[in-house]
Amino acid sequence: MRHLIIYITLGAFSFSSIAQDRTIDSLINSLKNEKVDSIVYKTCLNVAKFYTDSAYDKSLLYLNKALSLAERSNDRNRVAHVYHQIGNAYQRKGEFSLALINLNNALEIHNFLNNKKGAGQLLNDIGLIYRAWGKYDKALENYIKALLLFDEIGDITYGAIALNNIGQIYYFREEYDKSIEYFKKYLVVNKKSNTQRAIAGAANNIASAYLELKKYDDALDYYVRSMRIYDSLGIKLGVAIIKDNIGSLFLRKQQYNNALLYHLDALKFFEDLGSPPRICSSLQSIGLVYSKLNNTELAIKYLNRSLSIAIKLKQKETQKAVYEALSDVYLQTRNHEKALLNYKLYVQIKDSLLNAETFGKIETIQAEYDAQKKEKELAEINHQLYNQRIIIIISTGLFILFVFLILLFVRENTQKKKTIIKSSAQTLDLYSLLDKTGNYLYALQNKQKHLSSILEKNWNVHLNDESLHQYFSFQKDSFLCIAFISFENLKGTSNLLYLSIIDFYNSLPHIYPDMDLKMLYHNFILKESYWDNVFEKTDSFNVDFWIYNQDSQQTQYFGSNNAYFLNNENLLTNLKNNNKKELKTNKGDRFYFFTSNFHSPSDESDLDLICETLSKTIVKTSKISFEEQKEIFCNTLELIKAGDEYQHDISIFAFII
Repeated sequence: MRHLIIYITLGAFSFSSIAQDRTIDSLINSLKNEKVDSIVYKTCLNVAKFYTDSAYDKSLLYLNKALSLAERSNDRNRVAHVYHQIGNAYQRKGEFSLALINLNNALEIHNFLNNKKGAGQLLNDIGLIYRAWGKYDKALENYIKALLLFDEIGDITYGAIALNNIGQIYYFREEYDKSIEYFKKYLVVNKKSNTQRAIAGAANNIASAYLELKKYDDALDYYVRSMRIYDSLGIKLGVAIIKDNIGSLFLRKQQYNNALLYHLDALKFFEDLGSPPRICSSLQSIGLVYSKLNNTELAIKYLNRSLSIAIKLKQKETQKAVYEALSDVYLQTRNHEKALLNYKLYVQIKDSLLNAETFGKIETIQAEYDAQKKEKELAEINHQLYNQRIIIIISTGLFILFVFLILLFVRENTQKKKTIIKSSAQTLDLYSLLDKTGNYLYALQNKQKHLSSILEKNWNVHLNDESLHQYFSFQKDSFLCIAFISFENLKGTSNLLYLSIIDFYNSLPHIYPDMDLKMLYHNFILKESYWDNVFEKTDSFNVDFWIYNQDSQQTQYFGSNNAYFLNNENLLTNLKNNNKKELKTNKGDRFYFFTSNFHSPSDESDLDLICETLSKTIVKTSKISFEEQKEIFCNTLELIKAGDEYQHDISIFAFII
């Protein structure tokens, strides 16, 4: 989630603070009788400042009154200043197009007046608009221009703010260590000047980068530092933002109830304030928490509310994150069609934000800034060396630098081409997979309805509450087929594993007795290059198959995991030992299938011991009802979980013919 960063705007109000003995009501009342335009102008700005973080529309009302007075006075500096404040107000309100218009109006005036400091402040804030839209190259271009102006006039404080915003670009490029370097530079400068609000913002940004690096203790330490400062300054908006971010930290640590409390508290403040960008981010976070709590209905509700606002605000990063979250939630509900649709939208936006062309522009802009900065440093050295009459050494140094830059350029260009080629191939493979499997999902969902007509009863229990369903059924001809899936360390590709089974199913023209589906699936993965590219290690997952011939009422099992058949005479058969042999079934026969994340040889003895325990449980509970048997298995798995130091994931799928 990328909404954790606090953006530092430079258009601060430049007028004196409100005296403690003058309330906002007295300021507003003074406007009724005041006739001097300059006093009315300053009072309107003071009132607007009072409403900056609490009532955006009221703040804009008084800013527009100040703008009329500034234009009447023909003071271009005043006009530019008010345009800047109006732009910042629209930015906080989430109306970025109006913000950009007003900021550009102010920039045009500062450029005309050759006010480099004011122009630098405007360029920084314009960069924030483009960053919110996901146009990182345009954002970095404005930040670099601002930094060059601040370097030129020797303004260290505002230059540090520009460095902070450059750090944000690296944050959104997922280069977190580099972003922390920039954020800490900004923190050091503000500690020297004792600018408390800026220190709080820097601490939040550092914490957010640590959060992405999964250094949760460091992240919480900086979040608490930031919140204490905001609280001491009485900045309620800052406190609410940090609470929202701490909620995200608890979400990462799987402390979901704590996360929900922090996010809901922050959302209430943002809704009272009327801040669409912050409301959007909180709604997204709350939706993610509900998905982890398996409340898919509320998860979809909050995520869709967030998506609606993100689309209106053109926030590409938030749209990307919400589409990914919705895809996962719809998978929880087994709505594969919507899951695939949202996953395609997620990939589409991700590619648009992180494509090679955008990265190339960012690298070019950064290189241009470095080159200009280096050129300035070399010019100063050249001047000193000229005074010392060592021109020859300068020429040699420049020649060496030139050769170095050429070699560096050739090296980076070669690496960039390799990256583009690899990325393009992976993208084409992914779209090919999604398009191919997507056409089958609707038909397959309808066929899976036959499962309930064949199986009298069924249940599924597992150790891990967050596990996906580890079985998948399909029907072809007169055969019902169920695939049982075991995997480990496939967090990024587990959903694609399900899609590969769908693709395999549709590659089979027919199914007939003694057809070894397990071997055929393994060969299919190795044969199809795109699946082979997705699953680089085929030993990290296992798929077993059970088929049932509805005409002959016979079953076959092709698998390496333990599976058991209990007939009406209470005779228990391990299908693993009876692999590939046909068994006659009768109505009321029970089947039990186990899946797990045990794959290494060192785990086999543990797995055999657990399966022996479970098989004994089957025999001892064979005479009780199928539903009561499920409860006993749930308790048995809980006992296994309590004594398993490695926290292996075991699932049991059982049914009655």
